[in-house]
Amino acid sequence: MKRIYPATNLRLITGFTLIELLVVAVILAVLTGIALPRYTRSVARSREAEGWAFLTAIRSSELRYYMEHNEVFTTGAAAFTRLDMDDPQGLPVSLFNYCVAAGGTAQQFTAKALPRGTCGGCQTLCLDQDGVRGTGGPCGGC
Repeated sequence: MKRIYPATNLRLITGFTLIELLVVAVILAVLTGIALPRYTRSVARSREAEGWAFLTAIRSSELRYYMEHNEVFTTGAAAFTRLDMDDPQGLPVSLFNYCVAAGGTAQQFTAKALPRGTCGGCQTLCLDQDGVRGTGGPCGGC
């Protein structure tokens, strides 16, 4: 802002007053307070979307394996190899550890995504043979 002081001092003084700077700082603080929680929620949702996408791929592969071989679903450490899937455990960018566990009967299974340390705010994701989703807590053994 430009201000001209009384006629005795004719020089021109430019700059912002302390009040104007404080008002701008308060406005920025309010906007940050609103935007930051929304941003962290959207990041957490996108991280969980990765987990759900891979669990859906595991479920599809398990169902395809059952239709092709007319056998029970494959579970355990060899599940990804027998399902012709890349093992996600070796991927450094994966935010989850994935596993497949047998269900109560020979035709049931549960695919789980367990969050790694880099997945802040993620919870355990579960998907069964019927496509029923679950989050948090125990979802069956792996």
